[in-house]
Amino acid sequence: MNIISFDEELLKTTARHWIDRGIALNLDDELIELNEQFFEHIQASKDYGDYLTRESLNTYIGICEDDCDHPNVIVEVGYHRRGRELTLKIFDIYISPELDSLVDSEYDSKYAEYLIFIIQKFLQHADCSGSATKIYARTDYSQAFLQRMHDAAESIKSELDKAGLTVKFEGKRWLAFRRQ
Repeated sequence: MNIISFDEELLKTTARHWIDRGIALNLDDELIELNEQFFEHIQASKDYGDYLTRESLNTYIGICEDDCDHPNVIVEVGYHRRGRELTLKIFDIYISPELDSLVDSEYDSKYAEYLIFIIQKFLQHADCSGSATKIYARTDYSQAFLQRMHDAAESIKSELDKAGLTVKFEGKRWLAFRRQ
């Protein structure tokens, strides 16, 4: 998997690909229209580019499988720095029509795979004490998903301690992976 930074042209081709795939997969018209509005919002607000150079601004990035031309997932992220501490926040994850058409267990598995990938990539940037990667749970469903992640992290707490990481909720809707 790879993280890609959008420019205007890549964003437009990704939008066209997602819309065309949604139609080909016979997804609900409302979902296709929501995807169109989503891409129009990103283009109009210019919330794309290299997230590490857009400090304190939300940025949409893509995640591609190694053999894909277009991202399967788009992630809304924020980058913040205070002194040496770096915080990367994951606000929302948007999935392509191909992933949206998967059955529940397949969907959950792919969603988790992409989320774990982005957390691992972000933790590579957050390499000093106090730095963190945080995930926001916007919905009750995503909050339940983060609760399962937290529970899984508790079961491997000793390994995380050895790696210099803590995993805990910060408030009701933020799960933080923080460097000790």
